[in-house]
Amino acid sequence: MQQAVKRARALVPDDRIFIATRERYAEEILAQVPDFPANHVFLEPYRRDTGPAVAMVVSYLQKYDPSATLAVLTTDHLITDQAAFVQCLRKAATLAEEYEVPVTFGIPPTRPETAFGYLQVGEIVQSTDPRVYRLAAFVEKPDLAKAEEYLAGPNFFWNSGMFVWKNSVAAKLFQQYAPAIWQGVEAITAVDFTAPRFASYYAALPSISVDLAIMEHIETGYVVEATFGWEDIGSWRAFAAVREQDRAGNSTQGQLVALETSGCLFEVPGKLVAAIGLHDLIVVETPDALLICPKGYDQQVKDLLQEVERRGWHQFL
Repeated sequence: MQQAVKRARALVPDDRIFIATRERYAEEILAQVPDFPANHVFLEPYRRDTGPAVAMVVSYLQKYDPSATLAVLTTDHLITDQAAFVQCLRKAATLAEEYEVPVTFGIPPTRPETAFGYLQVGEIVQSTDPRVYRLAAFVEKPDLAKAEEYLAGPNFFWNSGMFVWKNSVAAKLFQQYAPAIWQGVEAITAVDFTAPRFASYYAALPSISVDLAIMEHIETGYVVEATFGWEDIGSWRAFAAVREQDRAGNSTQGQLVALETSGCLFEVPGKLVAAIGLHDLIVVETPDALLICPKGYDQQVKDLLQEVERRGWHQFL
């Protein structure tokens, strides 16, 4: 969060930055960036994925700053070159304003990743760095064979999940492709996010990503090739990849003694971890829960959370 706000501040002042997050994270968010304006934090009462979260901000800006250009960024990314990030964002904003189309960022793939969506691109429309391509299609998370094919080909990038567009363009896309979401967030904007009805309106919205809700339907768009060094750390497997590892590829928060154990992540604070004969596991302990899963199943943690929520065990979420 601190790094994400710092990156945004390199582009615009605080009065042009908004944070959308779950209501229950508000206190922690403001603790991480205590000098950030609290009235620019949009609090979602329920988990509804990025589609409704982005639509809520778009609807707000349609009322208060309809001519704005909006960059939708995420906090769970590790970005290593801020100067290049700013350069890419500025080019994307120029394209979005000049051509009135959505712009996204393509991450050059470094491995046959099955946990990410991909972007298929067409011809190069600007050859100076950072290069710009015409967007051909969004591609769903592939199997390993397809991922290897995409890695070998010249016209596939990882989907960064970050977008830039004129706010008025985004509003039209939501109206066209996700009318149920748009009608709901317009009702929320009408009550200024404060009335008790806000929660009931938000609860009725479909849970869907902004990619699925609108971006996969667009007919024209551009892709800026990311030159800023990127890794998605929104999963435990990706998090393990950026942690310091021992010679066997194990990473741990505390002390570890291991025999015939490799490729494991142990997030177990305050305890000695002793492991024998384990490979490619994720073990995460919090005060009230314990997660154990093979690295290859880390994308199903979301399914686990949904099951916990379905059972009404909200104290563990």
